[in-house]
Amino acid sequence: MQRIVGLKQLEEEIRRERAMLASGEFPWVIPSFPSKPTCFDVVIVGAGMAGLAVAFQLQQAGIFNFRIIDTCMPGLEGPWNTYARMKMLRSTKDLVGPAYNFPLLTFQAWYEAQYGESNWQHLGKIPTHLWMEYLGWFREMLQLPVQNCAHLVHLEPVENLLKLSVIHGDMPEDFMTRKLVLATGRGGFGGVDLPEFVKDLPKGYYSHTCEEIDFRALKGKRLCVFGAGASAFDAAAVALEAGVGSVTLLLRRKHVPKVNKLASLTYYGMSAGFYHLSDEERYAFMVESWGAGGPPPHEALDRVQGYSNFFVKGEAHIQCVFVEKEELVVLLTQEELRCDYMILATGFKVDGTQQPELRDVADKILFWKDRGTLPKDAAEKFGSFPYLGPHFEFLEKKKGEAPFLKHLYCFNYAATLSHGLISSDVPGIGVGAHRVAAGIAADLFIENSRANFENLVQYNQSEFDPRDYPFLP
Repeated sequence: MQRIVGLKQLEEEIRRERAMLASGEFPWVIPSFPSKPTCFDVVIVGAGMAGLAVAFQLQQAGIFNFRIIDTCMPGLEGPWNTYARMKMLRSTKDLVGPAYNFPLLTFQAWYEAQYGESNWQHLGKIPTHLWMEYLGWFREMLQLPVQNCAHLVHLEPVENLLKLSVIHGDMPEDFMTRKLVLATGRGGFGGVDLPEFVKDLPKGYYSHTCEEIDFRALKGKRLCVFGAGASAFDAAAVALEAGVGSVTLLLRRKHVPKVNKLASLTYYGMSAGFYHLSDEERYAFMVESWGAGGPPPHEALDRVQGYSNFFVKGEAHIQCVFVEKEELVVLLTQEELRCDYMILATGFKVDGTQQPELRDVADKILFWKDRGTLPKDAAEKFGSFPYLGPHFEFLEKKKGEAPFLKHLYCFNYAATLSHGLISSDVPGIGVGAHRVAAGIAADLFIENSRANFENLVQYNQSEFDPRDYPFLP
């Protein structure tokens, strides 16, 4: 094939290949509620990588009556231009991402069309800002219907539909949907995980890494960062580059983790087969992976190496933190530290009862703790993960009590214990998105099976004109 030069040529080739593959076949979904003008077949919450991946797969399946909503302004969806402070992605550059089974929609195709194959060969990992530019192009290329600055605040089942209450800008808006996909990322099922020792601290003395932080205001200040993973080192690096007085990174472990076991699970067999393992096997896989800890990549370590005002303390078990004379006093097991500000790299909770839009339905969702298959000592840590169906749909805790839950799809980090690494990470996101779309397509067909059968009965398009073949009886 002739080498593609420029985005215009790439986009023309994409349109040609989609037509060749009959991508975006005729819209076969029968409207169940034609009297409701603002009724969608699918609403996707989240216009980051996961939401865009699902939207693409819906198009590929011939489902077009959908909307994507996102709380952020255009260009700020997902973590890439906000709290993802690394300069490049952690994944290798050649992963397919949201362009599942469509090579010309990959980051590589987009990059080579603009910068050439030689520059691609010399590229290490993907710069974060380029990844966000690529996702923006992916969205525009596919003409995905995104409503920005729209925040889902409540949902309720109504007549086999879901009524969504959304704040769009400053205005309330209600609409209906048959299916709802929560493509809400790492914090989409419980929010940030704040340790107990900051619960009584004035908010002006600390931030979580997922929040916007004014590092310029910390210039010359003493900073403590709590955490051992990549986000901790990224935050420390940005602070050092901004000219803070010092950074002390505190970790509970004795050593910084150096092996990322999750990186060994990015092959297709894992993505395709993990869901079909027993509960015990799935739990064992994830505990082995998560228990080893998530190490910072060497690029994050390179950014902080060489700063004489950067310190790392292992086995730093914080007993309490309090304010004294406008500074933070951090009491460890065997020593005391003083600083001016603290950044918490403590990740996210998995607890649907804390997710605002799910609060009224969370008590009806089946969780892993309800299955009784987790070891007793694991129930507290892993029991709040939702126990999902084969297409990421929520299941009922009590059968028949909340049948509407089958219309809600949990396509975020909370799905990991059920489905593995295919709902929030670049390597497997396309596999997961295809699984969601396939389940939605099957349901939409089954829900209208009578109408679909009637269409079959009424179908009478002749393959030929009998007058042209008089020898036929």
